[in-house]
Amino acid sequence: MNPIMTNITPDSLSGILFALEGVDKICTLLNGPTGCKFYHSAISDNQRIFQHELDPMNHHEDFFFGQPRIPSTYLDKRDYVYGSRDKLNMAIKYIEANFDYEMICIVNSPGAALIGDDLEGILSSACQHTPYVTIQTPGFSENISTGYEYGVISLLEKLSGNDQADNVSTGSRSTKSPHPTMTVNDCQDGQASILSSLNKKNQEPVVNLLGLPIYKNYYDGDIKEITRLLGMCGIKVASSLCSDCSLEDIRNLKNGALNIVVDREYGEKTAKWLYDHTGVKYFVSPCLPIGFEETEKFIKSICHVLNCSDAPFIEEAERARALAYIQLSRLNSLTGLPRGVGFAVKGSYNQCFSYSNFLIRYLGMIPRAFLVDDPEVDFLKNDLNALLEERHMASMLSKDFYDEDFHIAIADGSTIAKLKLLKKEFSGIENSLPSMGYINVIPKTHLGLNGALLLIEQILNGLIF
Repeated sequence: MNPIMTNITPDSLSGILFALEGVDKICTLLNGPTGCKFYHSAISDNQRIFQHELDPMNHHEDFFFGQPRIPSTYLDKRDYVYGSRDKLNMAIKYIEANFDYEMICIVNSPGAALIGDDLEGILSSACQHTPYVTIQTPGFSENISTGYEYGVISLLEKLSGNDQADNVSTGSRSTKSPHPTMTVNDCQDGQASILSSLNKKNQEPVVNLLGLPIYKNYYDGDIKEITRLLGMCGIKVASSLCSDCSLEDIRNLKNGALNIVVDREYGEKTAKWLYDHTGVKYFVSPCLPIGFEETEKFIKSICHVLNCSDAPFIEEAERARALAYIQLSRLNSLTGLPRGVGFAVKGSYNQCFSYSNFLIRYLGMIPRAFLVDDPEVDFLKNDLNALLEERHMASMLSKDFYDEDFHIAIADGSTIAKLKLLKKEFSGIENSLPSMGYINVIPKTHLGLNGALLLIEQILNGLIF
């Protein structure tokens, strides 16, 4: 049996819900049973705290059931026979009477999608005062990134005045023309037109971030770090799409000089859609900017496209490398660590490659096992194979993640907990949700320069303690 199936694995429904939950003053109404609600509501409230006091009497009414986010219509067997119209009408009437939302987004759970209710027909009469968007087909058993981008694009379609959404499907969307995708290896494309546009407006470059959903463990810290590094170079980040943004931010996406896709799994389709409909070009990071080298490539490439000086960033990067060297050299001189230490990574191919690239090339650590989520999402699969083959370690991809021995495991909290229950002796570093419950008062990140320093800190302390 696939061990992932014993874990809390998010799917396309989760992706849709978390895409919508990343926008201010949106009510995400789940048309489905409460079993589909509780986990998603808890994650949303934990990642973007809406209820500042844990009072079980707050939001005790129907639809909310003690949680401030993602109310549900709590469908039961009768509703699956006679339809969900009555409960949808009651829920929307209550929400409009008691809350000040700018938009209501109704998402069918997979079971509710089988009923065949005409959500558009129901909502057109039920929503009297609030704009709404309906997502009728959440995608059965598809991965979270596919659902996430579908949710984002559905919202963009609504705000653009086009509700057709290229057919209601979470699958791949057709493209209308070649797209100016810029990567580290090809960042010249579109530079002249971007600079021409900026010169006409006589303004500093303004960019938007894509591909940082609130389901990412450190999404808030990720946004702050990328914003900080770009700000050093005179580049202003206007918003992070569907991650702590507003509807007004989304409407202003068309005014950006460039859309930056940080994680291509969660943002490349969206960037293409935005180019087709707004003309804003986009830069796709070839991998996650984890580690010093990849962060430097990431920021330098964006600065080159936008004709900005990267000198302040280079100075900051040298400072960060010096900080890391001091701590690494002290431990290495006494113990030889972390060189030669075995590690394991669980995540997408993108995550597996990005973490391994830093740990192998910079720290001299040795991969022992990988557990790939959603193998069909094969971004950087070939790059990971090449990285391992280069060091005659390709066999590590076929190792049993739960049988191998290693000192450092980079994985979600649930997987780390399972390894602990198997009596494994290692130090775990969380790279995604679900978490083991560590409360992050200070925003953290594994991206950028601060992310590289945090990873080094976590690895060194994991080896010592």
